[in-house]
Amino acid sequence: MTQDPVRVEIELDRSLLLLIWILSIHSLAACLLIVSAIPLWLKVLTIIPVLVGGAHACLMWYRQPVKRLSWTSGHWQLIYAGQREDVALQHFFILGRLLLLRFHGSRRRHSVLVLPDSTSPANLRRIRVTLQLG
Repeated sequence: MTQDPVRVEIELDRSLLLLIWILSIHSLAACLLIVSAIPLWLKVLTIIPVLVGGAHACLMWYRQPVKRLSWTSGHWQLIYAGQREDVALQHFFILGRLLLLRFHGSRRRHSVLVLPDSTSPANLRRIRVTLQLG
C-alpha cells in the first residue's frame, strides 16, 4: 500500500505592505536629497537613480512574477502566469511573519518574499510547517 505524496500549494497575492515600504523608502531618500546642502546638479544626478529605482521596484511589485508556490514531498515548484519551474530551496529566512525563500532554478536564482498580507494566515502557517519538515 503506497501513500500519496503530500502536496502544499500556496497562492501569493501582491503585498500592500511591500508597496508602502517601497514608496516610503524612495520618497524619503528623494526628500532628503532635496533638502540636503549639495549643489543642484549633484541633487539631480542622485535623485534620478532613486526615482528610477523606485519605479522599477513598483513595476516588479505590479508584475509579481511568482503567483504560487508548490511543494510536493520535498520538491518545490514556482508557478508563474502560465508555466511551472522546478527549483531547489537553497535557504530561507524567517523573521516573525516575514519569510524570505531563496530558490535555485535551472537557469537562474529566485527570491520569494512572503509577507503577512500576501497570503492567508493558514497558508503562512503551512509554509512554515513545510519548511520545518524539510
